[in-house]
Amino acid sequence: MLGYSVAGWLCQLLALWAAFTAIGTPISVVAAFVALPLASVALALPLPGGAGGIESALVAVLVGTPLTTVSPATAVAGVVLFRGFAYWLPTTLGGLVFAESAVGWYRQSRR
Repeated sequence: MLGYSVAGWLCQLLALWAAFTAIGTPISVVAAFVALPLASVALALPLPGGAGGIESALVAVLVGTPLTTVSPATAVAGVVLFRGFAYWLPTTLGGLVFAESAVGWYRQSRR
């Protein structure tokens, strides 16, 4: 179980690094290694999946730490890209699949 957790964290770290690299402002892997766990404290907020809280915390950590020299606008762009692919896209696709399955199940039960 611990191995899967470590693999999950590493994938998240690499995805954050890749998001900033994709927008043309690469950050160091060390900065991602520091920022992501610190921002994950925002999961304690009573929001579904930390929606909004993690994004805000990631921007604050990335702008506020001396590990990166990104501007607030660049940090917002990188974090939105990262969270869009790591959280919002899978959540939306999962919701659509669930809705389709529920409709199919409802139609089958009405026969």
